[in-house]
Amino acid sequence: MRYLLSITLFIFIFSCKENKPQVSDNYFEKNIYQKNQDEKIEMNKQFVKNQVIMIDSLLKNNADFKTKKFSRSNTGLYYEIYGTAKGIQPKVGDLVSIKYNSYLLPSKELAYNTIGDTLCTFILQKDRFEKGVQEGIMLMKEGQKADFILPSHLAHGLSGDNDLVPPGAIMWFKVELVKVETIEK
Repeated sequence: MRYLLSITLFIFIFSCKENKPQVSDNYFEKNIYQKNQDEKIEMNKQFVKNQVIMIDSLLKNNADFKTKKFSRSNTGLYYEIYGTAKGIQPKVGDLVSIKYNSYLLPSKELAYNTIGDTLCTFILQKDRFEKGVQEGIMLMKEGQKADFILPSHLAHGLSGDNDLVPPGAIMWFKVELVKVETIEK
Protein backbone atom coordinates (compact mmCIF):
# COMPACT_ATOMS: atom_id res chain seq x y z
CA MET A 1 0.00 0.00 0.00
CA ARG A 2 2.84 2.36 0.87
CA TYR A 3 4.54 1.46 -2.33
CA LEU A 4 1.42 2.29 -4.37
CA LEU A 5 0.93 5.60 -2.54
CA SER A 6 4.59 6.56 -3.14
CA ILE A 7 4.36 5.80 -6.86
CA THR A 8 1.09 7.76 -7.17
CA LEU A 9 2.60 10.74 -5.36
CA PHE A 10 5.76 10.54 -7.49
CA ILE A 11 3.72 10.48 -10.72
CA PHE A 12 1.52 13.34 -9.53
CA ILE A 13 4.45 15.61 -8.60
CA PHE A 14 6.40 15.11 -11.81
CA SER A 15 3.42 15.20 -14.12
CA CYS A 16 2.28 18.65 -12.94
CA LYS A 17 3.77 21.55 -14.88
CA GLU A 18 4.81 24.72 -13.22
CA ASN A 19 1.98 27.23 -13.45
CA LYS A 20 3.93 30.25 -14.65
CA PRO A 21 1.87 32.87 -16.39
CA GLN A 22 2.47 32.85 -20.12
CA VAL A 23 4.09 36.11 -21.12
CA SER A 24 4.37 36.88 -24.78
CA ASP A 25 7.07 38.92 -26.44
CA ASN A 26 4.30 41.35 -27.30
CA TYR A 27 3.81 42.04 -23.57
CA PHE A 28 7.43 43.19 -23.25
CA GLU A 29 7.21 45.25 -26.45
CA LYS A 30 4.13 47.04 -25.10
CA ASN A 31 5.84 47.78 -21.79
CA ILE A 32 8.94 49.13 -23.52
CA TYR A 33 6.78 51.20 -25.89
CA GLN A 34 4.78 52.62 -22.95
CA LYS A 35 7.98 53.42 -21.06
CA ASN A 36 9.35 55.23 -24.13
CA GLN A 37 6.08 57.14 -24.54
CA ASP A 38 6.13 58.17 -20.86
CA GLU A 39 9.72 59.35 -21.22
CA LYS A 40 8.84 61.37 -24.34
CA ILE A 41 5.89 62.98 -22.58
CA GLU A 42 8.10 63.91 -19.63
CA MET A 43 10.76 65.34 -21.96
CA ASN A 44 8.12 67.40 -23.79
CA LYS A 45 6.75 68.75 -20.50
CA GLN A 46 10.26 69.80 -19.47
CA PHE A 47 10.84 71.38 -22.89
CA VAL A 48 7.63 73.43 -22.56
CA LYS A 49 8.62 74.51 -19.01
CA ASN A 50 12.01 75.67 -20.31
CA GLN A 51 10.33 77.62 -23.10
CA VAL A 52 8.00 79.31 -20.60
CA ILE A 53 11.03 80.36 -18.54
CA MET A 54 12.73 81.67 -21.68
CA ILE A 55 9.63 83.62 -22.80
CA ASP A 56 9.08 85.08 -19.32
CA SER A 57 12.71 86.22 -19.27
CA LEU A 58 12.39 87.71 -22.75
CA LEU A 59 9.26 89.66 -21.78
CA LYS A 60 10.95 90.96 -18.67
CA ASN A 61 14.32 91.92 -20.14
CA ASN A 62 13.75 92.78 -23.82
CA ALA A 63 13.09 96.43 -24.72
CA ASP A 64 10.51 95.43 -27.37
CA PHE A 65 8.34 93.76 -24.74
CA LYS A 66 8.93 95.71 -21.50
CA THR A 67 6.07 98.15 -22.14
CA LYS A 68 3.63 95.46 -23.19
CA LYS A 69 1.29 93.67 -20.82
CA PHE A 70 1.02 90.12 -22.06
CA SER A 71 -1.52 87.66 -20.73
CA ARG A 72 -1.02 83.92 -20.91
CA SER A 73 -3.72 81.42 -21.91
CA ASN A 74 -4.09 77.90 -20.52
CA THR A 75 -2.42 76.50 -23.64
CA GLY A 76 0.67 78.69 -23.19
CA LEU A 77 -0.14 81.40 -25.74
CA TYR A 78 1.15 84.83 -24.69
CA TYR A 79 -1.00 87.65 -26.07
CA GLU A 80 -1.64 91.37 -25.89
CA ILE A 81 -4.63 92.74 -27.78
CA TYR A 82 -4.98 96.44 -28.48
CA GLY A 83 -6.81 98.84 -30.78
CA THR A 84 -10.42 99.73 -31.30
CA ALA A 85 -12.78 96.84 -31.85
CA LYS A 86 -15.34 97.70 -34.49
CA GLY A 87 -16.66 94.30 -35.43
CA ILE A 88 -17.48 90.82 -34.34
CA GLN A 89 -15.34 88.28 -32.52
CA PRO A 90 -14.53 85.28 -34.74
CA LYS A 91 -15.32 81.71 -33.86
CA VAL A 92 -14.35 78.30 -35.23
CA GLY A 93 -15.38 77.99 -38.87
CA ASP A 94 -15.43 81.74 -39.62
CA LEU A 95 -13.52 83.12 -42.57
CA VAL A 96 -10.94 85.61 -41.27
CA SER A 97 -8.64 88.03 -43.08
CA ILE A 98 -5.49 89.16 -41.29
CA LYS A 99 -2.35 91.16 -41.89
CA TYR A 100 0.68 89.83 -40.03
CA ASN A 101 4.42 89.70 -39.58
CA SER A 102 6.17 86.85 -37.84
CA TYR A 103 9.56 86.70 -36.17
CA LEU A 104 11.75 84.06 -34.60
CA LEU A 105 12.63 84.72 -30.98
CA PRO A 106 14.88 85.68 -29.34
CA SER A 107 16.70 86.88 -32.51
CA LYS A 108 13.70 88.81 -33.91
CA GLU A 109 14.69 87.53 -37.34
CA LEU A 110 11.85 87.69 -39.83
CA ALA A 111 10.34 84.22 -40.15
CA TYR A 112 9.76 83.12 -43.74
CA ASN A 113 8.41 85.65 -46.20
CA THR A 114 5.75 87.10 -43.98
CA ILE A 115 2.91 88.90 -45.59
CA GLY A 116 2.91 92.28 -43.81
CA ASP A 117 0.42 94.49 -45.64
CA THR A 118 -1.03 91.75 -47.82
CA LEU A 119 -4.21 90.09 -46.63
CA CYS A 120 -4.11 86.44 -45.65
CA THR A 121 -7.55 84.80 -45.57
CA PHE A 122 -8.38 81.42 -44.06
CA ILE A 123 -11.07 79.52 -42.18
CA LEU A 124 -10.44 79.37 -38.43
CA GLN A 125 -9.47 75.91 -37.16
CA LYS A 126 -10.03 74.42 -40.62
CA ASP A 127 -7.12 75.70 -42.70
CA ARG A 128 -3.48 75.12 -41.96
CA PHE A 129 -2.16 78.00 -39.88
CA GLU A 130 -0.26 78.08 -36.58
CA LYS A 131 -2.50 76.84 -33.75
CA GLY A 132 -1.44 79.66 -31.45
CA VAL A 133 -2.30 82.37 -33.97
CA GLN A 134 -5.72 80.83 -34.56
CA GLU A 135 -6.31 80.66 -30.80
CA GLY A 136 -5.28 84.29 -30.42
CA ILE A 137 -7.46 85.48 -33.30
CA MET A 138 -10.49 84.05 -31.52
CA LEU A 139 -9.73 86.39 -28.59
CA MET A 140 -9.80 89.46 -30.87
CA LYS A 141 -12.54 91.48 -32.50
CA GLU A 142 -12.53 92.80 -36.03
CA GLY A 143 -10.30 95.87 -36.29
CA GLN A 144 -8.03 95.02 -33.36
CA LYS A 145 -4.31 94.34 -33.43
CA ALA A 146 -2.37 91.91 -31.26
CA ASP A 147 1.03 90.54 -30.41
CA PHE A 148 1.20 86.79 -29.94
CA ILE A 149 4.18 84.87 -28.62
CA LEU A 150 3.90 81.20 -29.45
CA PRO A 151 5.88 78.49 -27.69
CA SER A 152 6.91 75.89 -30.24
CA HIS A 153 4.00 73.53 -29.44
CA LEU A 154 1.61 76.24 -30.69
CA ALA A 155 3.74 77.09 -33.75
CA HIS A 156 5.70 74.51 -35.75
CA GLY A 157 6.58 72.13 -32.91
CA LEU A 158 9.75 70.11 -32.62
CA SER A 159 9.88 69.48 -36.36
CA GLY A 160 10.00 73.11 -37.48
CA ASP A 161 9.05 74.13 -41.01
CA ASN A 162 11.69 73.00 -43.51
CA ASP A 163 14.49 75.56 -43.65
CA LEU A 164 12.20 78.46 -42.79
CA VAL A 165 11.52 77.83 -39.09
CA PRO A 166 13.96 75.78 -37.01
CA PRO A 167 12.74 72.92 -34.78
CA GLY A 168 11.47 74.06 -31.40
CA ALA A 169 11.30 77.73 -32.43
CA ILE A 170 9.47 80.31 -30.35
CA MET A 171 7.63 82.75 -32.61
CA TRP A 172 6.30 86.30 -32.29
CA PHE A 173 3.35 87.32 -34.46
CA LYS A 174 2.11 90.88 -34.92
CA VAL A 175 -1.44 90.49 -36.22
CA GLU A 176 -4.24 92.78 -37.36
CA LEU A 177 -7.69 91.23 -37.67
CA VAL A 178 -9.06 93.00 -40.74
CA LYS A 179 -12.27 91.13 -41.47
CA VAL A 180 -14.47 88.36 -40.07
CA GLU A 181 -17.14 86.61 -42.14
CA THR A 182 -19.49 84.06 -40.67
CA ILE A 183 -19.89 81.14 -43.02
CA GLU A 184 -23.39 79.70 -43.14
CA LYS A 185 -23.55 75.98 -42.42
